[in-house]
Amino acid sequence: MIATDGTQSIQVTRQGGSAAFESLDGRELYYVKDNDRGIWKRSMENGEERRISEVAVNWGQWAVSSNGIYYVDTTGPKPIIEFYNFADHKVSRIATLAKPLPPEESGFAVSPDGRRILYLQVESETDIMLVENFR
Repeated sequence: MIATDGTQSIQVTRQGGSAAFESLDGRELYYVKDNDRGIWKRSMENGEERRISEVAVNWGQWAVSSNGIYYVDTTGPKPIIEFYNFADHKVSRIATLAKPLPPEESGFAVSPDGRRILYLQVESETDIMLVENFR
């Protein structure tokens, strides 16, 4: 598709894709699919696509760091912040949250070193909460 200014847009994902994050080195694209659970990874070099997590995540409740992906698992009675490690492909629990996150809001962020995680919590007002990750 050619834009009015002459630049070209290229379709990157197939069969749905949203809430994308590019890896820090630009070699992978991480995203969620519209009709398929989990977080997906696409190689920007060869186009290979694969699912790396089967946990359904809300679009604004995950982030990519240099070592892995932090996301909120909302499948249980309380939301859990989990970490998918790029090096060993394992998932570890970071924190169990006392209250659910607002599903329609973005507001999940991770510091570059993964030591601080910010998320939104709503009661009568929206507040930004901090989890310090010392793993």
